[in-house]
Order: sequence, then structure tokens, then C-alpha cells
Amino acid sequence: MSKLGKTMKRIGTIGIGAVMLGATAMGAYASLADYPEPFVTDGVFNGKIVVGGEAAVSDVIGAVDIAASLQYAAKTGYESTDGVTTVEGGQVEDLLFGQALSVQFGTSGILDDGDLAGFADDQFDYNDTDVDYGEYLNISGVTVQYNLGYASEAEDMGADPYLQVNEAGYEYYVAVDAADQASIVGVGVSDDEDYNIEFDFLGESFEIIDITATGIKYKNSVTEILTRDNPVTVAGHEIELVNVGDTSAVIKVDGVSDVISTGNTETYGDIEIKVESLFNADDNADDFVEALIGEDTGGKTANDGDDFELFTEYDSGDAPWVWNIDTNAGASLDRVGVQLTNAMSEVVGATEEELDADYFEMVGVGGVLPFPNDYVSVTFDSLKYDDRFKVVVDAKEVKDEDNTGHPGFEITLSGTDEQAFNLGGTQSKKIRAYLADPTNMSNGLNVTYYDEDDGWTDLASTLAQDNLATWYIENNDAKYYFNVVTIGNGATEGNFTFVDDGGLDNIRINARYALRGATYTIGATDENLGTDLYYDTTAIGARDYDLLTEYGAIIYNPENKLDSDKVEFSIPSDQVEAHIIITTSGSTVTTTAGDASSYVVNQIPVGLGVLDSVGASLVGNTNLLVVGGPCANTVARDLLGVTAANCVEGFEQGVGRIKLFGTQNAVLVAGYTAEDTLLAAQTLANYDMYAGQLVGSEVMVSLQDGSDTPVIAPYVAPAAEEEDDTTGDEA
Repeated sequence: MSKLGKTMKRIGTIGIGAVMLGATAMGAYASLADYPEPFVTDGVFNGKIVVGGEAAVSDVIGAVDIAASLQYAAKTGYESTDGVTTVEGGQVEDLLFGQALSVQFGTSGILDDGDLAGFADDQFDYNDTDVDYGEYLNISGVTVQYNLGYASEAEDMGADPYLQVNEAGYEYYVAVDAADQASIVGVGVSDDEDYNIEFDFLGESFEIIDITATGIKYKNSVTEILTRDNPVTVAGHEIELVNVGDTSAVIKVDGVSDVISTGNTETYGDIEIKVESLFNADDNADDFVEALIGEDTGGKTANDGDDFELFTEYDSGDAPWVWNIDTNAGASLDRVGVQLTNAMSEVVGATEEELDADYFEMVGVGGVLPFPNDYVSVTFDSLKYDDRFKVVVDAKEVKDEDNTGHPGFEITLSGTDEQAFNLGGTQSKKIRAYLADPTNMSNGLNVTYYDEDDGWTDLASTLAQDNLATWYIENNDAKYYFNVVTIGNGATEGNFTFVDDGGLDNIRINARYALRGATYTIGATDENLGTDLYYDTTAIGARDYDLLTEYGAIIYNPENKLDSDKVEFSIPSDQVEAHIIITTSGSTVTTTAGDASSYVVNQIPVGLGVLDSVGASLVGNTNLLVVGGPCANTVARDLLGVTAANCVEGFEQGVGRIKLFGTQNAVLVAGYTAEDTLLAAQTLANYDMYAGQLVGSEVMVSLQDGSDTPVIAPYVAPAAEEEDDTTGDEA
């Protein structure tokens, strides 16, 4: 996968995928300021809330408040574009994932002056002959890529699209019209300026002074008229005319004077000065010298395939661009261009330290692929879709109307009211499907759906095989059909699929052997995850990273989810498109404002709350929010290292505590009284309101002066009670 040169602009990538993490140790977090991490990381909740078995009701209320705030935080933001981008003198195109940019401009993918502002369709003079030429851009190698369509570095790409560039298909060039190419025959006559060729190249004046069998020689200097007392600066050097004679002149370069005769060239560091002509007037004030000043006054050679360093110099072999020159073996000038080099192969996602200083990974959303001199650019502007919602498939026992358990699945949707299952006219956001015949999957699935008024309700009809016409998940304009398919022996093997209405995405969940007996799992064994889940014909069950589909759906970390006998994916409201803009230095881009953010809520699963009798075994292994003091919560007692007899040690009335236990993966929310615990819990639940105050490893929370606003301060242990010297008892 290619890396583009540092001359290209880096713009922060806005991804559409959320990395789904496993348990995160809190030892990496040194402060409460990181909250709600690690309980919510990248929009996904991971942890448990622990309350005491004999806790006060207010402890439970505090735990509910914390859970509500964590659910609000457990969402993934996505970039969408409701605004409209227009380009005057450029191109705006919307591409599907996997689609090449060239499809918008015919099979060749070549743009000219009719497509881009400032591109020439003009003539230059060659030995008193008008020669037609034009400027062209080749974007045939630009493709919107996604990891399920690109095998090489899929893990590094994650659930974000990128612009992939095939180097041979990313090129700018100036070409002579075919009918005029034979007119250019002045090989080896660079001393005769009538045979020089001048045109604009990448937005700058460019002059070819000779044509060779393998390339060109171009003018790599500027002509300056030097006069007395009027120094000029060229390439960082100050150049001044001191005196003029009949055949030579005295010229000072960076304070050092030298004599240069007419027609001669002298070198000063990295520049040359050639005196072309001079004029010695009677009045010294009118003296002048016409001088050619530059890196190589005799011209610089550029052969086909050489590093392109017209605007920037690179270390040998490190140039991101090369010359692409065709001189027809020196017989004529056909074209002069610049092409992205094929010598770059760094991987997507590498850190800056891992990359060569001259390159970075191919661009994501917001990234720009500019040509040298920023003359023309291709920009990955944004992604076009409205919103998405999540689908969770969870293997579990499903009870029929006779309360008999069957192997089956619960499928849950999270999203707006418009996003739901359509079961032949019946709509629901949650269904449970189980084998009508536990010994033979080919007999279809029975379905019970959740009704807001009636609870779980049996559907009258059975979901049979190939039932694509009436069973689907609907998300605004998008539909994913839910289909049962038999493979192999219907009695022992089977699968069901989700297929989008465009036929692009085929997410197939294999239920081999697992839907028999009392086994509530996906797949035959835990070791066979690879073939438990397919995307089209590709086995993806063993992949431990998020996957982006051609339609724009995201399949979340299959291996991690299948370990819990789940499959999770999110569906966009319509097929996602990449918004691509092509501009030149003469283009004007206008974007109207729109709502650029949408979210999918990552539902916190049932089982968030546990009693302290269960939570004790989770300490150190699971992220824990422990609500309630050590007198009511045994996990809090263990964390603080106190006993039931001295459970109030470290607490004082009217003060709640929020304490971080980094090595135990826990945060304690507790107080002297139940009311103090509730105050601390509600403060933590409103963590975003108290940014800058919830810091360090522990804070104390109190109410003062009749105010309802909590006062948050670093924790200070209450003063120990003094002992009575007479009795030896505590006062």
C-alpha cells in the first residue's frame, strides 16, 4: 500500500468505525479526569456496577443514575454531510466503496481544460511555428477502498474508508497534439532560442531548451537585469552589480566580489551566474548587466523516470514523484509530465516514527492528495449518509408458548422508531427466532417478537427458507433482508443471512450443529470461529478487528463477539458514498453548512448491575463501579481494607467519596450515610459538568451553605478521634 510524500498535506482523518475493545485495565489511567474511560472506550461500555445485597434504596438510585450517564456516553459518532459542496472550475463526485474515480469520466480517467479551471488548451511558438498543446490529469488509479475489499492491510484500515492510489494512474502532464508532434525537430540546437519551448507547467512558467532521446533539458535559472545600488536576491543569495567594463563586470555575491566576462559563468556555492550581455554607459548610474542566475545556467537535464525535484529537493531515491517524459526517442516532443512513484510501500496505520520522513499513509476522510506546487488536488471531502443503527445477534435459549426451551437467537436493533424489523407487516425492534424442529433446521424458524404493549408475542407464520420478500430489517431507505438458508445436511447444518437490498452485503451466520439439543452457541466449537461467520464467500469469524463492508455496514470485531456467541453489526440508512473533490489553483470551493454528526447508541447489555457477592470475584479482572460504603458493600470493604467493625473509618458525615483503585480496575462511590453516597453517585453521573474538578485519585463531595451544587475537593482523611488517657477507650 502506497505512502504519499510529505509534500502532500496531512489532514486529520475522521473515521466511521469504532474500535471495539475488550477489558481495559485501569492501571493505565492515573486520574479520575479520564472518566468515563475505561468504562466507556470508543463508545463501547465495558464493566459492571456493584451494589451491596443489603444496600439502601438510595444506593440503587445512585447506581441507576451512573448507568444512565454511561449509556449516554456509550455511543459512536459518525461523520455525515447534509450540506452541499459546489466547485466552480473543478469536479465534485460521489463514489461507492470499491469504485474507481475514473468511472465518472469515462474509462480513461483523463481530465482536461473542459473539466478543470486554468488547464491550458493553447499554443506555443517553436521556430516560428504554432504548436497546439494541452494540460491533462490522469486519475484512473484513484479508488475508494475498504478493508473487506482489500486484503493486504485490512487490519490496519479498520472500519474506515481510504483513497487508494495506483501510482501509474495518478499523473499530470502537458501533451503536444498528435498532429503537431512532428513539427518539433530541433534536437541539439539549444543555443538557438528559436527552438526553445515555453509553456506553463504545474502553474509555473517552464522552458525546454533541448530534447534528447530519453528526456529534456530545461532552463533552470532566471534572467535578472542588474543595476548599480539595486541588489537582487535569488535562491537566498544577495547579488549586486559593482562595476561594468567593456567586456566584463564586477558582481558581488553575498558580500564577495568577482569579475565575470561576457559569456562566461562563475559558480558561487549552489548557484551559477552567467553574464549574457552588459552596457557600460558614460554615466555609471545607467550601467546594467543582463545575467542568467540559477542552479545550472546551462540547463538541467530531466530523463524519463528521474526524481521530480522541480520545486523541492529530496534525498536520492526518496522523491514521491518522477518525471514521465516521452520524446519519441528524441525525434519529437510528445509529452512532459509528473507521476506518483511506485517506490512507496509503507502500511496504513503506521505511526509517524515508523514511517520514512518523506511519506505517510494513504488518506482517509478529510485527506488531500495534491500534486507538486499544489497546482491540482484530489480531496476525500466527506462521507454521505444520514445515520446508522446497530444489530446484535445473540445465541440463547428461547422458550416457546409451552415454556419449552429451544436453541435459538435473540436479534435486537438499536436506533430510532423508524428503524425496525418488518416481519411481513408486523414491526418490532426485537425478535427471538428458534428452531421449529430442534432436530432439523430445514423446517425453518419460529419467531416471537417484542411488542411494547403485549410483551413477547408469537408470530403466526414460521420464518421458512428463502423468505426474502417479506422479512427484512428496515433503516429508512436501506433494507437488509433476513433469510434462512440450508447448507449441506439440513438436519445438522444451516445458516441464516442478512443481505442488503442492493445485493452487495451478504453477512452469513453459520449455525452448524449448534442449533441442536441444549447448545446455545454460534458454530460447532469455540475453536472453529473462522467459518462461523462469512462476508459473501469470505470467512471472517477469526478476524479480531472491525470490518467495513461495500455497502458501508460495520461488522464489529467478529472473533471477540463470537467468543460470547454474538454477532454485531451496524447498518447505514443508505449505501455510504465517498464525497470526492478535484480542484486546481483556479477552482473555488463553496460548502453550505449541514448537520455533520450522527450517532449510533451502543446499547449496554443486560447484566450491567451485580451484587457484591458476585462482584467480589471480579475485582482486578473487570472494570468495576462500586456503589455504597463498606458498611453496606463487601467489595467496598475489601477495596478499602477495613472490616465490618471499623467500616466507617475514613468517612465523615455529610461527605461522599469518589476513589480510584487503578490496580484493581475499580472506582468506589461511597459516603458516610446513604444520602452522602447518593450525592457522590450523582456527581460522578454528571462528570461532564465537573470537568477539571474530578481529578487525581480521589475527591470528596459535599454540600455547603444550603446550596444544591456539590463542592468537590481533593480527599482529606478526617481527623482521628483522641483517646482518653484515663480509660484507654476511644472517646
